[in-house]
Amino acid sequence: MSNGRAAAQCAHVAAKVVELGYGNISGMTTIILAAASTNHLYQITDALNRMVIGWVPQVDTLDEGQETTLQAIATLPVTKKQSEIFQFCEMW
Repeated sequence: MSNGRAAAQCAHVAAKVVELGYGNISGMTTIILAAASTNHLYQITDALNRMVIGWVPQVDTLDEGQETTLQAIATLPVTKKQSEIFQFCEMW
């Protein structure tokens, strides 16, 4: 997906975090990481689930298609220890 579309998906998923009651999102440390593919993103969500780290999805269609695809996720606030799960992800 293009950088512009990826940025939009990040904004959408951040809005969902605010809707869940984390209203001070601008005061939180924000790190945007890239996933190599949708499969990689699903691997990340599986790891988050195993570590009991909450997350919210952003799904959308690609290229005017009908099928929705997971395009971005945001974790709920994590501890420094929990954040170590992301050490092998690349910065976006």
